[in-house]
Amino acid sequence: MSTSEKVDDSIKVEPLKHKHLPKAVRTVRDALKGDPLDRYFKNTPDSDRASFGKGRQLIAFTLTEEPYIRKKQTLTVNGGDAIVHYRRAPNDQMARNPLDRALDEIAKLAIKELRLFDSAEQKKRKAEFIAKHQDALNAMDDDVNEMSLRSLATVPSKQRRGYGSKLVRASGEYHFT
Repeated sequence: MSTSEKVDDSIKVEPLKHKHLPKAVRTVRDALKGDPLDRYFKNTPDSDRASFGKGRQLIAFTLTEEPYIRKKQTLTVNGGDAIVHYRRAPNDQMARNPLDRALDEIAKLAIKELRLFDSAEQKKRKAEFIAKHQDALNAMDDDVNEMSLRSLATVPSKQRRGYGSKLVRASGEYHFT
């Protein structure tokens, strides 16, 4: 969709809720099928040594989604057919209570522990990506005082309908209201 095209007003965007989580997790999984970065992580010469691949992926997606729901930094179309996560600007962070901080740390730890089941090469590739990604985020956070999109996914059967465009536009509107 070009930037000059009008986004369909009938597409309804709403905050992603916990009840949407199973559908949203399937959307992310399905949207990543064929993704070059996902293939880079999974298709290693020693990938046969990794355990519980699909199950781990679903658990990791769920643990990743949940904090965005709690922080009200994720939106959806059709209860999970498309989702966007965004991060507030560094100067616009909401105060987090101790329970939220604890839940975030538990989720991070659980995701890290799931990596124990990766093969050696998968661990190496993911660690390299995480380090480079974090360096880029840190550099951006120092210079940019604006909201940033973290991820955008649409279930393949619903792509090319304007859901992603609508979510990107709506994320700015929700962020500033």
